[in-house]
Amino acid sequence: MRKIMFFLWNLAFSMPFTYSNLLPDSYQNLPGWTQDEHRATLIAFQNSCVALIHTHRYQSLCEKAQSLPSSLSNAEVTRFFETYFAVYQVIDSANPSGQGLFTGYYEPSYPARLTPSPEFNTPIYGKPYHYDQALKSHRLPSREQIAHGKVSHFAPIIAFVRNRIDRFFLQIQGSGILILPNGQNLLIGYAGENGYPYEAIGKDLVQRGEIPKQNISMQSIQSWLYNHPAQVDEILNLDPSFVFFRTLHMPEPLGAEGVPLSPHNSVAVDPAFTPLGTPVYLSTYYPKLSPHGIVPGEALRHLFIAQDVGGAIKNPLRADIFFGSGSQAEWMAGHMQSPGKMWVLLPR
Repeated sequence: MRKIMFFLWNLAFSMPFTYSNLLPDSYQNLPGWTQDEHRATLIAFQNSCVALIHTHRYQSLCEKAQSLPSSLSNAEVTRFFETYFAVYQVIDSANPSGQGLFTGYYEPSYPARLTPSPEFNTPIYGKPYHYDQALKSHRLPSREQIAHGKVSHFAPIIAFVRNRIDRFFLQIQGSGILILPNGQNLLIGYAGENGYPYEAIGKDLVQRGEIPKQNISMQSIQSWLYNHPAQVDEILNLDPSFVFFRTLHMPEPLGAEGVPLSPHNSVAVDPAFTPLGTPVYLSTYYPKLSPHGIVPGEALRHLFIAQDVGGAIKNPLRADIFFGSGSQAEWMAGHMQSPGKMWVLLPR
């Protein structure tokens, strides 16, 4: 679901921002607000200020935020947000229930090689040469065309992974770690895409009766693909969108805002409704595995910073939580499909 587009950051602030999907509210109405830990969120917001400080709405506020000492208590950080931000509940006229959908993503790791071999023969492509011109003139190939080698003559190859399934889920997450034989980790991040619309293959597998709707997850889709090798290309090619990568020299992947993502404190949003850099408060729950499948688990009530966007995040009541890396992050990201409510904090 990661289709991270850096140009959307500028677009979000060039568009006239309206309050038609916002309802003024108070901090007293935020479930769990006083129990939430806000210090790590403040650090994420300070990171966003690298981009936000150049905008009129945030300039003085970011100067205040970046001058705060790191020794502040959680209560003092909470007071900062309450003093300088007003809180609004996000509503959607097309969704009278007021319940949004909150999912997750993470930074996957896959073994890779810098040169091809019989086992590692699927290329991870960098941004094609003359990319901007080709994208503007709609001359970039689809996923199916790329699978047949159509991009190989005009795009650099960063590395090779084992198969198209690994490459597909790297593209869905928008960034990842390539593990080389010498133990070196190569962090790659989004560099561009081919301009085709994103299509959720999970929806197609449900419609075909291959995976029950209640069991759909990243893990169930991966399992189905590995168990049906003859149909892998057919299913993957249902999503014509294709992501190109670049090598990153930093500890965390970059989001669409152009700043490093913060695990458990960054979310992807729809910038048509929520500008990047906006503090976002969610009241939802973590997924939990039970004998009856995935059920609602522990409450998730936390203040995040909108630092990313996603191809599947197209709604005011929609957010995608960045869980970081590792097996727990993978499990959470793959199973997180929780309803809940959403608020945004805007400068007073």
